[in-house]
Amino acid sequence: MRRKVGPSLILFLIILPTLILILFLASCTNTIDKESEVAQKIIPEIDKGETTGAEQNKQTEKYPWHENIIATIFWAGEEASEENAWIANDDSTWDEQWMEHFGGVDNPEGRNFIPKENPYYFALPYTDFDENGRKQNIKKVYWYEQYQDRLTDTSFSIIKNRWAEIKNKEKDKTCYGQWEDAGPSEYDDTDYVFGTAQPKYDVGIDLSPDLAKCLGIDGKGVVSWRFVDNSEPGKWTEIVTTSKPFWG
Repeated sequence: MRRKVGPSLILFLIILPTLILILFLASCTNTIDKESEVAQKIIPEIDKGETTGAEQNKQTEKYPWHENIIATIFWAGEEASEENAWIANDDSTWDEQWMEHFGGVDNPEGRNFIPKENPYYFALPYTDFDENGRKQNIKKVYWYEQYQDRLTDTSFSIIKNRWAEIKNKEKDKTCYGQWEDAGPSEYDDTDYVFGTAQPKYDVGIDLSPDLAKCLGIDGKGVVSWRFVDNSEPGKWTEIVTTSKPFWG
C-alpha cells in the first residue's frame, strides 16, 4: 500500500529551499562586510606616509629637466692636464682630501680597491662656498628654505651629496649619482643649475667613470638631468656618500 504524504511534510518541502536561500544570502553579506572592513584597514596605512612610486615621481617634477647638456668625464685623483684645463682633482670644492677619503684614484681604466664613497658622482658648475664663506646667492638653491637654521655651520653644505637623475636618451639609459664637486670651468652658474638657462660654457656636467659607463658615454656625450629628492634603487645606492665638507 502506498503511504499518503501528509500536509506537514509538504509544508516542510516548500519551506526548506527558502531557508537554504536565506542562509546563503546571509553568508554572502557577511563575507562582503568582512572584505570591506579589511579594505578600510589597508587604505589608511597607505595614506599615513608610505610614498608610492607615482607619488615620488610627482614630487621630483618640481625640479626642471636640463635637456641636451654636453657631459664629459672626470674622477677623484685625476691629475692636471690639458684635457681638464690643468685642474687636478685630488681635492674637490668641498673636500681638500677627496682622493684619500674616496679611497684612492678613481681610475677610469679600473680600480684595485673598494671605494669608501659613492663611485657614481658628478660635478655641476656651482658651489655654495667661496673664499669668504657661504655665498649670498645660495637662496637660489631650490631646497634652501629647508636648511636656513644650518647656514651658519660651515661644516655643512646644502648641496653636497645631492642626488640627480641623469638620462642618455640616445641609448635609453637612466642612472643616478651624487653631487660631489663643482665645475667644469664655472663655479657660480645659478641660472643654469637652479634655473632653465643653458650652461655658460659648452660642457654642463662632469660624470664619474662609473656614472659615464652606466650611461653608455665614452669620453663625451649628451645627457639630460634633473635633481631628485631620492634616487631609485640601483648600483649607485650600494655605497652612499654622507660625508661633510672637509677644509683640511
